[in-house]
Amino acid sequence: MTQPEVHELDPEGEVVFKLFRTVETFDELPPSTTSAAPPNHEYGGDLDPSYVTEEVHFKVSAKHMALASRVFKVLLQGHMDEARRLRTHGSVTCPLPDDNPDAFLIVLNIIHLRKYRIPEVISFEDLVHVGVLVDKYELHEAVEDCARAWISRLQDQAPRRPEQFGPNVVKWIFVSWVFRSKIIFQVVTKLAIRSSQKQLDTQELPVPREVIGELFHPVQLNIRLTSNTATIEECRCDAIKRAIELIDDLRENFLDNIKKCGYHCDAYALGLMIRACQSMDISDKQEDESIDNEKSLSNSFKPIFDLESHLMNRDHKFECKPAGPKTDRKKHGSSTTQYEGSSCENRRKTSNLVISLNAIIGDITGLALDDFPNTAIDPPNNTKKPRTS
Repeated sequence: MTQPEVHELDPEGEVVFKLFRTVETFDELPPSTTSAAPPNHEYGGDLDPSYVTEEVHFKVSAKHMALASRVFKVLLQGHMDEARRLRTHGSVTCPLPDDNPDAFLIVLNIIHLRKYRIPEVISFEDLVHVGVLVDKYELHEAVEDCARAWISRLQDQAPRRPEQFGPNVVKWIFVSWVFRSKIIFQVVTKLAIRSSQKQLDTQELPVPREVIGELFHPVQLNIRLTSNTATIEECRCDAIKRAIELIDDLRENFLDNIKKCGYHCDAYALGLMIRACQSMDISDKQEDESIDNEKSLSNSFKPIFDLESHLMNRDHKFECKPAGPKTDRKKHGSSTTQYEGSSCENRRKTSNLVISLNAIIGDITGLALDDFPNTAIDPPNNTKKPRTS
């Protein structure tokens, strides 16, 4: 077994934290006369990947750890086995198999005031790993200043537009929540509400359920948000419900027998609406008034915008409902009826629907970080607003 990698944060430290790092290695395979696959020249030949677990030890000061973290204070000065062994023997080894050793070293350098060992810039992935440790061990106060500097250098990487929606959105939600970055939290939660197609996958990050929310499936149309601190999933589903209700109302209006414009125009608009609803997978209302909520506000309702475009730019000779006095004109020996200031009721209703859908999307402003306090650092009286009916 190879010797562990050792970091002495305090040469006279009483505590050794034992962490583990998994390293990918490549062993060259013996030549094969039967294989037709070309060799992997990137590594100099045919290579077989394997994984090796290495130990990483950190020798630290018990007092520094206890001052920086309530969790470590309980571990090292409380009534746990590690604290008893420390008091009895003067030293103790604590395995932390779930923690990232590289992020742990960054945090320990901060706790032990090793100023010149603290990086001025870290990668976003390292920031996420540091955030996990900060949340797990309640190290917010110790790491706050460094985290603020790191985030200021990385904030331009935060996703803002729908085309940027991806796995990093959840990571930014977590980072901005842990380190209390209000602007970034609002921006990325707004993007998540608008662009996610289903409940967010937390990727095993400790994002509070109060932020992400629980899965609602199917969406119940008779439920409305009554909370001032709605979750991402609640806001997303509520907006989808309101959008689908508006679409369904217009479809029902097109389906009734009341004449709106000319016969052909009504039939054309109805056909386009039916096709749009089919492409959006919006079926007739069920008895339990439930719908599928796996839709994205940014993309799922595009067929309605296309419907408006078709009605506004159509190239046909449908006669629409008149808005002014009619005049008869002769054209190529035949009489045609035209209307001055003719108006299409189907166009107007569809345009109003598009305006309403845009308003639903535009009203989404993201979540306010102050509504989701972190109990590890926020004062006890800074609690959520009560739910109102």
